Amino acid sequence: MPGERRSHVHVTPRGGGLAIVAVFWLWISTQVFFLNSSLAQWLPMLPALFLALVGFIDDLYSISARKRLFFQFFFCSL
Repeated sequence: MPGERRSHVHVTPRGGGLAIVAVFWLWISTQVFFLNSSLAQWLPMLPALFLALVGFIDDLYSISARKRLFFQFFFCSL
């Protein structure tokens, strides 16, 4: 929400990255199931799904920067 001490003048939309992640994973699933691509070659992309989930939860509930950084380091190290 906009406020005196915030940088936003208007309400900013939240959850827009969800559509990007959904299309990305739909594309991967078509690669695996219809083009006989190996699922094992797409498994390294799995941490990106968890990072997107953390971002979505942050959009909804405002996770602290320290917790977000922890999750980013954790999922990127998988």
